[in-house]
Amino acid sequence: MTEKHKLREHSCAHVVFGILCFMVTLAAAALQGVYLLLVRPRGYEFTTDWIPVWIITIGIGFCLLGFTCFLWWNRGVRIGLLTAVLATFVVGLLILPSFFTRESLVKVSFSPDYKHLLVLKGEEESGQIFEYRTRFYLFARKQQQFSYTVKNDMKLQWLADDVCAVTYESTDQQVHQYIATYGDRGNGISYYQVGAVIQGKWTMGDKNTAGWFMTANKDGITVGNAGFQETYAYGDCVQFGTLALALCNNGLPRYNIILNEDCSLSDSGLISRGGTVTLCQVSMDRTAPIEMFCTTPEIEQAVLPEEEMPTQEEMEESAIAQMKNFLSEDPTLSGMVPQDGIIKIESDSDNLYWIALLALKAERMDYAVNGVDVRVQLNQCALTAGDKKDCLLSLETTELAVTPGNQGSPPEGGSTTMRYRIRLMRGEGAYLALILYNDADGSQGLDQRKGNPVDLSAEPAYHFFIPGRYDTTYMYVNRLSPADAAEKLYKNALLSDYPKAVKSRDENFPGYLLDAETNTFLYYDGIAQDLKNYRFWLVQLPSGDLDSSQGLITTIGTYQVNILSGEFRSL
Repeated sequence: MTEKHKLREHSCAHVVFGILCFMVTLAAAALQGVYLLLVRPRGYEFTTDWIPVWIITIGIGFCLLGFTCFLWWNRGVRIGLLTAVLATFVVGLLILPSFFTRESLVKVSFSPDYKHLLVLKGEEESGQIFEYRTRFYLFARKQQQFSYTVKNDMKLQWLADDVCAVTYESTDQQVHQYIATYGDRGNGISYYQVGAVIQGKWTMGDKNTAGWFMTANKDGITVGNAGFQETYAYGDCVQFGTLALALCNNGLPRYNIILNEDCSLSDSGLISRGGTVTLCQVSMDRTAPIEMFCTTPEIEQAVLPEEEMPTQEEMEESAIAQMKNFLSEDPTLSGMVPQDGIIKIESDSDNLYWIALLALKAERMDYAVNGVDVRVQLNQCALTAGDKKDCLLSLETTELAVTPGNQGSPPEGGSTTMRYRIRLMRGEGAYLALILYNDADGSQGLDQRKGNPVDLSAEPAYHFFIPGRYDTTYMYVNRLSPADAAEKLYKNALLSDYPKAVKSRDENFPGYLLDAETNTFLYYDGIAQDLKNYRFWLVQLPSGDLDSSQGLITTIGTYQVNILSGEFRSL
Protein backbone atom coordinates (compact mmCIF):
# COMPACT_ATOMS: atom_id res chain seq x y z
CA MET A 1 0.00 0.00 0.00
CA THR A 2 1.42 3.38 -1.02
CA GLU A 3 2.06 6.22 1.41
CA LYS A 4 -0.66 8.21 -0.33
CA HIS A 5 -3.25 5.45 0.28
CA LYS A 6 -2.23 5.17 3.95
CA LEU A 7 -2.65 8.90 4.39
CA ARG A 8 -6.05 8.80 2.71
CA GLU A 9 -7.30 5.96 4.98
CA HIS A 10 -5.84 7.75 7.98
CA SER A 11 -7.68 10.94 6.99
CA CYS A 12 -10.97 9.09 6.47
CA ALA A 13 -10.74 7.54 9.92
CA HIS A 14 -10.17 10.97 11.45
CA VAL A 15 -13.13 12.44 9.57
CA VAL A 16 -15.46 9.65 10.68
CA PHE A 17 -14.34 9.92 14.29
CA GLY A 18 -14.60 13.70 14.12
CA ILE A 19 -18.18 13.48 12.84
CA LEU A 20 -19.04 11.10 15.69
CA CYS A 21 -17.57 13.57 18.19
CA PHE A 22 -19.69 16.40 16.75
CA MET A 23 -22.76 14.14 16.97
CA VAL A 24 -22.06 13.64 20.68
CA THR A 25 -21.79 17.43 21.05
CA LEU A 26 -25.12 17.90 19.27
CA ALA A 27 -26.72 15.22 21.49
CA ALA A 28 -25.46 17.00 24.62
CA ALA A 29 -26.77 20.34 23.34
CA ALA A 30 -30.11 18.74 22.45
CA LEU A 31 -30.41 17.19 25.92
CA GLN A 32 -29.69 20.54 27.55
CA GLY A 33 -32.23 22.21 25.26
CA VAL A 34 -34.93 19.63 26.04
CA TYR A 35 -34.29 20.19 29.72
CA LEU A 36 -34.54 23.98 29.50
CA LEU A 37 -37.55 24.12 27.17
CA LEU A 38 -39.63 21.07 28.10
CA VAL A 39 -38.51 19.43 31.33
CA ARG A 40 -37.76 22.32 33.68
CA PRO A 41 -41.11 24.12 33.02
CA ARG A 42 -42.84 20.97 34.30
CA GLY A 43 -41.11 21.21 37.65
CA TYR A 44 -38.32 18.71 37.02
CA GLU A 45 -34.61 19.26 37.56
CA PHE A 46 -31.54 17.13 37.02
CA THR A 47 -31.24 14.29 39.51
CA THR A 48 -27.96 15.68 40.85
CA ASP A 49 -26.44 19.16 40.54
CA TRP A 50 -23.34 17.89 38.74
CA ILE A 51 -25.22 16.29 35.83
CA PRO A 52 -25.60 19.58 33.86
CA VAL A 53 -21.88 20.27 34.47
CA TRP A 54 -21.05 16.87 33.01
CA ILE A 55 -23.35 17.42 30.02
CA ILE A 56 -21.74 20.77 29.19
CA THR A 57 -18.28 19.32 29.75
CA ILE A 58 -18.96 16.38 27.45
CA GLY A 59 -20.40 18.72 24.81
CA ILE A 60 -17.38 21.05 24.89
CA GLY A 61 -14.83 18.23 25.22
CA PHE A 62 -16.14 16.24 22.25
CA CYS A 63 -16.49 19.41 20.20
CA LEU A 64 -12.79 20.15 20.76
CA LEU A 65 -11.98 16.52 20.05
CA GLY A 66 -13.88 16.76 16.77
CA PHE A 67 -11.88 19.79 15.69
CA THR A 68 -8.72 17.92 16.70
CA CYS A 69 -9.63 15.11 14.28
CA PHE A 70 -10.17 17.51 11.38
CA LEU A 71 -6.97 19.44 12.14
CA TRP A 72 -4.85 16.40 12.93
CA TRP A 73 -2.37 17.17 10.19
CA ASN A 74 -1.21 20.31 12.07
CA ARG A 75 1.02 19.08 14.87
CA GLY A 76 0.97 22.30 16.92
CA VAL A 77 -2.84 22.65 16.73
CA ARG A 78 -3.26 18.94 17.48
CA ILE A 79 -1.21 19.13 20.68
CA GLY A 80 -2.94 22.31 21.79
CA LEU A 81 -6.44 20.92 21.20
CA LEU A 82 -5.67 17.60 22.89
CA THR A 83 -4.35 19.50 25.90
CA ALA A 84 -7.57 21.55 25.94
CA VAL A 85 -9.66 18.37 25.71
CA LEU A 86 -7.81 16.78 28.63
CA ALA A 87 -8.08 19.94 30.72
CA THR A 88 -11.81 20.25 29.92
CA PHE A 89 -12.57 16.71 31.06
CA VAL A 90 -10.44 16.94 34.21
CA VAL A 91 -11.88 20.29 35.29
CA GLY A 92 -15.47 19.60 34.18
CA LEU A 93 -15.83 16.01 35.36
CA LEU A 94 -13.69 16.01 38.48
CA ILE A 95 -13.22 19.52 39.87
CA LEU A 96 -16.25 21.68 39.04
CA PRO A 97 -18.94 19.25 40.37
CA SER A 98 -17.56 19.62 43.90
CA PHE A 99 -18.11 23.40 43.75
CA PHE A 100 -21.68 23.04 42.51
CA THR A 101 -22.62 20.58 45.28
CA ARG A 102 -20.76 22.22 48.16
CA GLU A 103 -23.81 24.02 49.58
CA SER A 104 -26.31 21.21 49.02
CA LEU A 105 -26.87 17.71 50.30
CA VAL A 106 -27.72 15.08 47.68
CA LYS A 107 -28.10 11.37 48.34
CA VAL A 108 -28.94 8.85 45.65
CA SER A 109 -29.38 5.12 46.06
CA PHE A 110 -30.38 2.45 43.58
CA SER A 111 -32.72 -0.32 44.68
CA PRO A 112 -31.22 -3.83 44.86
CA ASP A 113 -32.73 -4.69 41.46
CA TYR A 114 -31.69 -1.30 39.99
CA LYS A 115 -35.26 -0.54 38.92
CA HIS A 116 -35.80 2.37 41.31
CA LEU A 117 -33.69 5.32 42.35
CA LEU A 118 -34.06 7.09 45.68
CA VAL A 119 -33.12 10.76 45.44
CA LEU A 120 -32.88 13.00 48.51
CA LYS A 121 -31.93 16.66 48.29
CA GLY A 122 -31.59 19.38 50.86
CA GLU A 123 -29.42 21.97 52.52
CA GLU A 124 -26.93 20.84 55.14
CA GLU A 125 -27.14 24.17 56.97
CA SER A 126 -30.94 24.23 57.38
CA GLY A 127 -31.40 20.45 57.63
CA GLN A 128 -34.44 20.51 55.31
CA ILE A 129 -34.62 17.38 53.18
CA PHE A 130 -36.94 16.58 50.26
CA GLU A 131 -37.59 13.33 48.48
CA TYR A 132 -37.58 13.53 44.69
CA ARG A 133 -39.18 11.16 42.19
CA THR A 134 -37.21 10.47 39.02
CA ARG A 135 -37.97 10.09 35.32
CA PHE A 136 -35.49 8.09 33.23
CA TYR A 137 -33.08 8.32 36.22
CA LEU A 138 -31.89 11.65 34.76
CA PHE A 139 -34.62 14.08 35.86
CA ALA A 140 -36.28 14.39 39.27
CA ARG A 141 -39.20 16.37 40.72
CA LYS A 142 -39.74 17.34 44.34
CA GLN A 143 -42.18 14.94 46.00
CA GLN A 144 -42.30 15.50 49.76
CA GLN A 145 -40.46 17.29 52.53
CA PHE A 146 -39.32 15.34 55.57
CA SER A 147 -41.39 16.08 58.65
CA TYR A 148 -38.37 17.06 60.73
CA THR A 149 -35.02 18.69 60.08
CA VAL A 150 -32.08 16.34 59.67
CA LYS A 151 -29.26 16.85 62.16
CA ASN A 152 -26.59 14.46 60.95
CA ASP A 153 -26.16 11.78 58.31
CA MET A 154 -29.09 9.67 57.17
CA LYS A 155 -29.25 5.88 57.22
CA LEU A 156 -30.64 4.32 54.03
CA GLN A 157 -31.93 0.75 54.16
CA TRP A 158 -33.71 -0.99 51.28
CA LEU A 159 -36.18 -3.35 52.96
CA ALA A 160 -37.57 -4.55 49.62
CA ASP A 161 -36.76 -3.92 45.98
CA ASP A 162 -39.31 -1.09 46.00
CA VAL A 163 -39.19 0.13 49.63
CA CYS A 164 -36.39 2.17 51.21
CA ALA A 165 -36.42 3.33 54.85
CA VAL A 166 -34.61 6.60 55.58
CA THR A 167 -33.76 6.91 59.27
CA TYR A 168 -32.37 10.13 60.69
CA GLU A 169 -31.86 12.05 63.91
CA SER A 170 -33.44 15.50 64.18
CA THR A 171 -32.67 18.58 66.25
CA ASP A 172 -35.11 17.34 68.90
CA GLN A 173 -32.56 14.57 69.61
CA GLN A 174 -35.12 11.95 68.52
CA VAL A 175 -34.91 9.36 65.76
CA HIS A 176 -37.44 9.73 62.95
CA GLN A 177 -38.06 7.84 59.75
CA TYR A 178 -39.29 8.45 56.22
CA ILE A 179 -40.16 5.49 53.99
CA ALA A 180 -40.03 5.82 50.21
CA THR A 181 -42.24 3.32 48.34
CA TYR A 182 -42.34 2.69 44.61
CA GLY A 183 -44.66 -0.28 44.08
CA ASP A 184 -48.04 -1.75 44.87
CA ARG A 185 -49.36 -5.16 45.89
CA GLY A 186 -52.98 -4.60 44.80
CA ASN A 187 -54.43 -3.81 41.40
CA GLY A 188 -52.56 -0.52 41.09
CA ILE A 189 -55.83 1.44 41.18
CA SER A 190 -57.46 0.98 44.56
CA TYR A 191 -55.95 2.35 47.74
CA TYR A 192 -55.81 0.06 50.76
CA GLN A 193 -54.66 0.22 54.37
CA VAL A 194 -51.62 -1.89 55.27
CA GLY A 195 -53.02 -2.40 58.77
CA ALA A 196 -56.21 -3.84 57.30
CA VAL A 197 -54.59 -6.36 54.94
CA ILE A 198 -52.22 -7.88 57.56
CA GLN A 199 -54.95 -8.94 59.99
CA GLY A 200 -53.99 -12.15 61.79
CA LYS A 201 -51.06 -13.72 63.65
CA TRP A 202 -47.54 -13.62 62.22
CA THR A 203 -44.32 -15.35 63.20
CA MET A 204 -40.71 -15.49 62.05
CA GLY A 205 -40.07 -17.79 59.10
CA ASP A 206 -36.66 -19.19 60.06
CA LYS A 207 -35.44 -20.48 63.43
CA ASN A 208 -37.36 -18.27 65.81
CA THR A 209 -35.15 -18.65 68.86
CA ALA A 210 -36.05 -15.16 70.11
CA GLY A 211 -39.78 -15.88 69.80
CA TRP A 212 -40.64 -12.94 67.54
CA PHE A 213 -44.35 -12.54 66.75
CA MET A 214 -46.80 -9.96 65.45
CA THR A 215 -50.56 -9.80 65.81
CA ALA A 216 -52.93 -7.44 63.98
CA ASN A 217 -56.56 -7.24 65.08
CA LYS A 218 -59.24 -4.67 65.80
CA ASP A 219 -57.38 -3.46 68.89
CA GLY A 220 -54.19 -2.57 67.02
CA ILE A 221 -50.86 -4.17 66.08
CA THR A 222 -48.84 -6.00 68.72
CA VAL A 223 -45.13 -6.70 68.21
CA GLY A 224 -42.93 -8.67 70.61
CA ASN A 225 -40.72 -11.60 71.40
CA ALA A 226 -40.01 -13.82 74.39
CA GLY A 227 -38.87 -10.82 76.44
CA PHE A 228 -41.30 -7.97 75.62
CA GLN A 229 -44.35 -6.92 73.67
CA GLU A 230 -45.84 -3.58 72.64
CA THR A 231 -49.22 -2.71 71.14
CA TYR A 232 -49.65 0.19 68.72
CA ALA A 233 -53.05 1.75 68.01
CA TYR A 234 -53.91 2.23 64.35
CA GLY A 235 -54.31 5.95 65.00
CA ASP A 236 -50.64 6.12 66.01
CA CYS A 237 -49.43 4.35 62.87
CA VAL A 238 -48.24 6.18 59.76
CA GLN A 239 -48.71 4.62 56.34
CA PHE A 240 -46.31 5.30 53.46
CA GLY A 241 -47.79 4.51 50.05
CA THR A 242 -49.47 1.12 50.03
CA LEU A 243 -46.44 -0.92 51.08
CA ALA A 244 -45.18 0.38 54.43
CA LEU A 245 -46.54 1.12 57.87
CA ALA A 246 -44.58 2.79 60.67
CA LEU A 247 -45.61 1.78 64.20
CA CYS A 248 -45.28 4.84 66.40
CA ASN A 249 -45.35 5.57 70.12
CA ASN A 250 -45.88 9.18 71.20
CA GLY A 251 -45.27 10.28 67.65
CA LEU A 252 -41.95 8.45 67.30
CA PRO A 253 -41.47 5.41 65.03
CA ARG A 254 -40.44 2.16 66.74
CA TYR A 255 -40.94 -0.48 64.04
CA ASN A 256 -41.96 -0.59 60.41
CA ILE A 257 -43.88 -3.24 58.51
CA ILE A 258 -43.25 -3.80 54.79
CA LEU A 259 -45.38 -5.87 52.42
CA ASN A 260 -42.90 -8.05 50.54
CA GLU A 261 -43.03 -8.66 46.82
CA ASP A 262 -44.61 -12.10 47.28
CA CYS A 263 -47.72 -10.41 48.72
CA SER A 264 -50.94 -10.14 46.77
CA LEU A 265 -54.44 -9.29 47.94
CA SER A 266 -57.13 -11.95 47.98
CA ASP A 267 -60.81 -11.35 47.26
CA SER A 268 -61.35 -10.91 51.00
CA GLY A 269 -58.97 -7.95 51.08
CA LEU A 270 -56.26 -9.80 53.04
CA ILE A 271 -52.78 -10.93 52.03
CA SER A 272 -53.07 -14.17 50.10
CA ARG A 273 -51.65 -17.36 51.55
CA GLY A 274 -47.88 -17.54 51.13
CA GLY A 275 -47.33 -13.79 51.28
CA THR A 276 -44.76 -12.49 53.76
CA VAL A 277 -44.05 -9.18 55.47
CA THR A 278 -40.86 -7.66 56.83
CA LEU A 279 -40.68 -6.28 60.36
CA CYS A 280 -37.75 -4.00 61.15
CA GLN A 281 -36.84 -1.94 64.18
CA VAL A 282 -36.26 1.80 63.72
CA SER A 283 -32.76 2.76 64.83
CA MET A 284 -29.70 4.62 63.61
CA ASP A 285 -27.69 1.49 64.41
CA ARG A 286 -27.61 -1.58 62.19
CA THR A 287 -30.97 -3.35 62.20
CA ALA A 288 -31.75 -6.79 60.81
CA PRO A 289 -35.10 -7.11 58.98
CA ILE A 290 -37.28 -10.02 60.14
CA GLU A 291 -39.32 -11.86 57.52
CA MET A 292 -42.64 -13.10 58.90
CA PHE A 293 -45.44 -15.28 57.57
CA CYS A 294 -49.07 -15.50 58.65
CA THR A 295 -50.21 -18.48 60.71
CA THR A 296 -53.90 -17.53 60.76
CA PRO A 297 -56.22 -19.11 58.19
CA GLU A 298 -57.80 -16.51 55.94
CA ILE A 299 -61.25 -17.41 57.18
CA GLU A 300 -61.38 -18.60 60.77
CA GLN A 301 -65.13 -18.60 61.28
CA ALA A 302 -67.24 -21.45 60.00
CA VAL A 303 -68.54 -21.10 56.46
CA LEU A 304 -71.69 -22.70 55.10
CA PRO A 305 -71.06 -25.50 52.62
CA GLU A 306 -71.18 -24.21 49.09
CA GLU A 307 -74.44 -25.98 48.32
CA GLU A 308 -76.15 -24.25 51.27
CA MET A 309 -74.99 -20.74 50.42
CA PRO A 310 -77.65 -18.60 48.69
CA THR A 311 -76.95 -17.58 45.12
CA GLN A 312 -76.56 -13.95 44.05
CA GLU A 313 -79.99 -14.05 42.45
CA GLU A 314 -81.59 -15.49 45.61
CA MET A 315 -80.03 -12.75 47.76
CA GLU A 316 -81.27 -10.07 45.36
CA GLU A 317 -84.79 -11.52 45.33
CA SER A 318 -84.82 -11.65 49.13
CA ALA A 319 -83.70 -8.01 49.49
CA ILE A 320 -86.16 -6.78 46.84
CA ALA A 321 -88.99 -8.69 48.54
CA GLN A 322 -88.06 -7.05 51.84
CA MET A 323 -88.16 -3.61 50.22
CA LYS A 324 -91.64 -4.26 48.85
CA ASN A 325 -92.77 -5.57 52.24
CA PHE A 326 -91.49 -2.45 54.05
CA LEU A 327 -93.42 -0.16 51.68
CA SER A 328 -96.63 -2.19 51.81
CA GLU A 329 -96.65 -2.12 55.63
CA ASP A 330 -95.71 1.55 55.96
CA PRO A 331 -95.44 3.71 52.81
CA THR A 332 -93.91 6.55 54.87
CA LEU A 333 -91.18 4.20 56.17
CA SER A 334 -91.30 6.06 59.48
CA GLY A 335 -90.56 2.98 61.56
CA MET A 336 -88.31 1.19 59.08
CA VAL A 337 -84.86 0.14 60.28
CA PRO A 338 -82.37 -0.31 57.38
CA GLN A 339 -80.99 -3.84 57.04
CA ASP A 340 -79.35 -6.23 54.57
CA GLY A 341 -77.93 -3.39 52.49
CA ILE A 342 -81.29 -1.65 52.08
CA ILE A 343 -80.86 2.13 52.39
CA LYS A 344 -83.61 4.54 53.44
CA ILE A 345 -83.56 8.03 51.89
CA GLU A 346 -85.95 10.69 53.15
CA SER A 347 -86.84 12.85 50.15
CA ASP A 348 -89.87 13.74 48.05
CA SER A 349 -87.76 14.61 45.00
CA ASP A 350 -88.73 13.31 41.57
CA ASN A 351 -85.08 13.43 40.46
CA LEU A 352 -84.08 9.77 40.44
CA TYR A 353 -80.46 10.60 39.58
CA TRP A 354 -80.23 12.74 42.69
CA ILE A 355 -81.75 9.96 44.81
CA ALA A 356 -79.21 7.52 43.39
CA LEU A 357 -76.40 9.91 44.38
CA LEU A 358 -77.81 10.18 47.91
CA ALA A 359 -77.94 6.37 48.10
CA LEU A 360 -74.24 6.11 47.23
CA LYS A 361 -73.44 8.85 49.73
CA ALA A 362 -75.40 7.12 52.50
CA GLU A 363 -73.53 3.88 51.85
CA ARG A 364 -70.17 5.67 51.96
CA MET A 365 -71.14 7.30 55.24
CA ASP A 366 -71.99 3.94 56.79
CA TYR A 367 -68.84 2.23 55.56
CA ALA A 368 -66.33 5.09 55.65
CA VAL A 369 -62.81 3.65 55.64
CA ASN A 370 -60.50 4.68 58.46
CA GLY A 371 -58.11 7.33 57.25
CA VAL A 372 -59.36 7.54 53.64
CA ASP A 373 -61.25 10.46 52.10
CA VAL A 374 -63.57 9.71 49.18
CA ARG A 375 -64.94 12.05 46.51
CA VAL A 376 -67.44 10.59 44.05
CA GLN A 377 -68.59 12.22 40.81
CA LEU A 378 -71.64 10.73 39.10
CA ASN A 379 -70.68 10.52 35.40
CA GLN A 380 -73.63 8.76 33.79
CA CYS A 381 -77.04 7.52 34.86
CA ALA A 382 -79.67 5.62 32.92
CA LEU A 383 -83.12 4.22 33.75
CA THR A 384 -82.89 0.65 32.43
CA ALA A 385 -86.03 -0.97 33.89
CA GLY A 386 -89.29 -0.07 35.62
CA ASP A 387 -90.79 3.35 36.26
CA LYS A 388 -90.48 6.16 38.82
CA LYS A 389 -92.25 4.11 41.48
CA ASP A 390 -90.00 1.07 41.18
CA CYS A 391 -87.00 1.18 38.89
CA LEU A 392 -83.45 0.03 38.18
CA LEU A 393 -80.75 2.60 37.44
CA SER A 394 -77.33 1.97 35.89
CA LEU A 395 -74.61 4.32 37.12
CA GLU A 396 -71.01 5.13 36.28
CA THR A 397 -68.86 7.13 38.70
CA THR A 398 -65.33 8.45 39.04
CA GLU A 399 -64.12 7.95 42.60
CA LEU A 400 -61.04 9.54 44.14
CA ALA A 401 -59.78 7.86 47.34
CA VAL A 402 -57.07 9.71 49.27
CA THR A 403 -55.39 9.12 52.59
CA PRO A 404 -54.25 12.53 53.90
CA GLY A 405 -51.06 11.15 55.48
CA ASN A 406 -49.83 11.57 59.04
CA GLN A 407 -46.77 12.93 60.83
CA GLY A 408 -45.68 14.74 57.68
CA SER A 409 -46.14 11.86 55.22
CA PRO A 410 -47.70 13.09 51.95
CA PRO A 411 -51.25 12.38 50.77
CA GLU A 412 -51.53 9.21 48.73
CA GLY A 413 -54.30 7.82 46.59
CA GLY A 414 -55.82 7.63 43.13
CA SER A 415 -59.03 7.60 41.14
CA THR A 416 -60.95 4.81 39.50
CA THR A 417 -64.12 4.35 37.48
CA MET A 418 -66.90 2.32 39.09
CA ARG A 419 -70.21 0.99 37.79
CA TYR A 420 -73.29 0.19 39.85
CA ARG A 421 -76.90 -0.77 39.54
CA ILE A 422 -79.36 0.65 42.05
CA ARG A 423 -82.88 -0.61 42.63
CA LEU A 424 -85.10 2.26 43.82
CA MET A 425 -88.61 2.04 45.26
CA ARG A 426 -90.59 5.14 46.15
CA GLY A 427 -92.81 5.55 49.19
CA GLU A 428 -94.46 8.63 50.66
CA GLY A 429 -91.71 11.20 51.18
CA ALA A 430 -89.05 8.50 51.21
CA TYR A 431 -87.20 6.02 49.00
CA LEU A 432 -85.62 2.62 49.50
CA ALA A 433 -82.41 1.85 47.65
CA LEU A 434 -80.46 -1.36 47.08
CA ILE A 435 -76.97 -0.94 45.63
CA LEU A 436 -75.90 -3.90 43.49
CA TYR A 437 -72.33 -4.88 42.55
CA ASN A 438 -70.50 -7.41 40.37
CA ASP A 439 -72.82 -7.14 37.36
CA ALA A 440 -75.83 -8.13 39.46
CA ASP A 441 -79.19 -8.09 37.66
CA GLY A 442 -81.57 -6.37 40.09
CA SER A 443 -84.43 -6.09 37.57
CA GLN A 444 -86.66 -8.81 39.03
CA GLY A 445 -90.33 -7.98 38.37
CA LEU A 446 -89.59 -4.95 36.18
CA ASP A 447 -90.11 -4.29 32.47
CA GLN A 448 -86.89 -3.60 30.63
CA ARG A 449 -86.37 -0.15 29.11
CA LYS A 450 -83.88 1.21 26.62
CA GLY A 451 -82.97 4.36 28.47
CA ASN A 452 -80.19 6.50 27.06
CA PRO A 453 -77.59 7.40 29.70
CA VAL A 454 -77.60 11.01 30.87
CA ASP A 455 -74.12 12.57 31.01
CA LEU A 456 -73.56 14.25 34.39
CA SER A 457 -69.76 14.27 34.41
CA ALA A 458 -69.63 18.05 33.91
CA GLU A 459 -72.24 18.73 36.61
CA PRO A 460 -70.50 19.52 39.94
CA ALA A 461 -73.86 19.30 41.69
CA TYR A 462 -73.78 15.51 41.18
CA HIS A 463 -70.81 14.76 43.37
CA PHE A 464 -70.16 14.34 47.08
CA PHE A 465 -67.23 14.22 49.46
CA ILE A 466 -66.92 11.97 52.52
CA PRO A 467 -63.94 12.45 54.88
CA GLY A 468 -62.33 9.44 56.47
CA ARG A 469 -61.99 8.99 60.21
CA TYR A 470 -58.47 9.53 61.50
CA ASP A 471 -56.44 10.87 64.38
CA THR A 472 -55.20 14.39 63.51
CA THR A 473 -52.82 14.78 66.47
CA TYR A 474 -49.69 14.59 64.32
CA MET A 475 -51.28 15.05 60.89
CA TYR A 476 -50.58 18.73 60.31
CA VAL A 477 -47.04 19.08 61.68
CA ASN A 478 -45.73 20.74 58.51
CA ARG A 479 -48.78 21.73 56.50
CA LEU A 480 -52.12 23.49 56.72
CA SER A 481 -55.19 21.72 57.98
CA PRO A 482 -58.38 21.98 55.87
CA ALA A 483 -59.81 24.36 58.50
CA ASP A 484 -56.68 26.54 58.28
CA ALA A 485 -56.89 26.53 54.49
CA ALA A 486 -60.60 27.47 54.60
CA GLU A 487 -59.86 30.38 56.94
CA LYS A 488 -56.96 31.58 54.78
CA LEU A 489 -59.10 31.40 51.63
CA TYR A 490 -61.99 33.26 53.28
CA LYS A 491 -59.85 36.07 54.71
CA ASN A 492 -57.88 36.65 51.49
CA ALA A 493 -60.51 36.09 48.79
CA LEU A 494 -64.07 36.14 50.18
CA LEU A 495 -64.17 38.43 53.22
CA SER A 496 -64.97 41.58 51.26
CA ASP A 497 -67.93 39.94 49.50
CA TYR A 498 -69.21 38.06 52.56
CA PRO A 499 -68.32 40.06 55.70
CA LYS A 500 -70.95 38.36 57.90
CA ALA A 501 -69.92 34.77 57.25
CA VAL A 502 -70.18 32.16 59.99
CA LYS A 503 -67.54 29.45 60.33
CA SER A 504 -68.67 25.82 60.33
CA ARG A 505 -68.32 23.98 63.65
CA ASP A 506 -68.07 20.56 62.01
CA GLU A 507 -64.39 19.52 62.15
CA ASN A 508 -64.89 16.98 59.35
CA PHE A 509 -66.44 19.55 56.98
CA PRO A 510 -64.66 22.88 57.55
CA GLY A 511 -66.14 25.81 55.68
CA TYR A 512 -68.44 28.81 56.03
CA LEU A 513 -72.06 29.86 55.79
CA LEU A 514 -71.15 32.93 53.78
CA ASP A 515 -74.59 34.51 53.44
CA ALA A 516 -77.68 33.28 55.29
CA GLU A 517 -80.10 35.35 53.19
CA THR A 518 -78.95 33.87 49.87
CA ASN A 519 -78.03 30.49 51.42
CA THR A 520 -74.46 30.68 50.11
CA PHE A 521 -71.87 28.23 51.45
CA LEU A 522 -68.17 27.49 51.17
CA TYR A 523 -67.67 23.72 51.49
CA TYR A 524 -64.45 21.76 51.96
CA ASP A 525 -64.30 19.35 49.03
CA GLY A 526 -61.33 17.14 49.91
CA ILE A 527 -57.80 16.88 48.60
CA ALA A 528 -57.42 17.56 44.89
CA GLN A 529 -56.39 14.84 42.47
CA ASP A 530 -52.87 16.29 42.22
CA LEU A 531 -52.51 15.48 45.97
CA LYS A 532 -50.97 18.92 46.53
CA ASN A 533 -54.02 21.13 47.12
CA TYR A 534 -57.23 21.29 49.12
CA ARG A 535 -60.43 21.86 47.15
CA PHE A 536 -63.24 24.21 48.21
CA TRP A 537 -66.65 24.56 46.62
CA LEU A 538 -68.56 27.89 46.70
CA VAL A 539 -72.27 27.24 46.11
CA GLN A 540 -75.73 28.73 46.48
CA LEU A 541 -78.56 26.42 47.54
CA PRO A 542 -82.32 26.93 47.14
CA SER A 543 -82.80 26.09 50.84
CA GLY A 544 -81.49 23.83 53.56
CA ASP A 545 -78.28 21.91 52.89
CA LEU A 546 -76.70 19.95 50.04
CA ASP A 547 -78.70 16.76 50.60
CA SER A 548 -82.03 18.56 50.51
CA SER A 549 -81.18 20.65 47.44
CA GLN A 550 -82.50 18.01 45.00
CA GLY A 551 -79.53 18.79 42.79
CA LEU A 552 -80.57 22.43 42.29
CA ILE A 553 -77.12 23.71 43.24
CA THR A 554 -75.62 26.83 41.72
CA THR A 555 -71.83 26.66 41.62
CA ILE A 556 -70.37 30.14 42.13
CA GLY A 557 -66.75 29.06 42.15
CA THR A 558 -64.20 26.36 42.89
CA TYR A 559 -60.91 27.06 44.66
CA GLN A 560 -57.69 25.23 45.40
CA VAL A 561 -55.43 26.02 48.36
CA ASN A 562 -51.91 24.61 48.44
CA ILE A 563 -51.46 22.22 51.37
CA LEU A 564 -47.97 23.51 52.21
CA SER A 565 -47.81 27.17 51.22
CA GLY A 566 -51.47 28.21 51.51
CA GLU A 567 -51.40 29.83 48.08
CA PHE A 568 -54.85 29.73 46.50
CA ARG A 569 -56.34 30.05 43.06
CA SER A 570 -59.77 29.98 41.46
CA LEU A 571 -60.47 27.21 38.96
